[in-house]
Amino acid sequence: MKKIAVIYSSKHGAAKQYAEWIAQDTGADLFSADGLKPRDVADYDILVYGGGIYSGGIRNLDFIRKNIRKKFDGKEILCFGVGITIDNAANREQADDINFTKQMADVPHWYFPGAFDPAKQKGLDRRIVAWVRKMIDDGDANSFGATLAGYFDHGCDLVDRNRIKPMVERIRALSA
Repeated sequence: MKKIAVIYSSKHGAAKQYAEWIAQDTGADLFSADGLKPRDVADYDILVYGGGIYSGGIRNLDFIRKNIRKKFDGKEILCFGVGITIDNAANREQADDINFTKQMADVPHWYFPGAFDPAKQKGLDRRIVAWVRKMIDDGDANSFGATLAGYFDHGCDLVDRNRIKPMVERIRALSA
């Protein structure tokens, strides 16, 4: 059986929750990306990387991107991104365009819905949310904008363990 490492970068906890579930369901070892070095996962055959999505980019994905052809050559790489707007097709397409081009184009990846707590937003995050909220208010009203405005105003928890099933099945097939 192949050794699996699940690596996550989580600012508010949703990506960490998915990473924990994936590790539990696949028998993988779990690592935070904070301070992690490629040598720390050198003995693993399968690397699963996940992080929150901010402005379309998966948080700290450079850990994989910078090492995929050098230090991670020959390893199976899978990724996931987590965000409150990822169930919108245009946002998934944008995330694909930002994260999975060039050397990452063939990396299997999944997107999972996240969570948002307006009370926990600080500094730049708070300013970005206020800016996007204003854009929603100033723009044409549509159902997606109204949904997002509700998330910003009241928060949401869309984290769903069932969403990891296809990814877990793929990991299990690769590790057999």
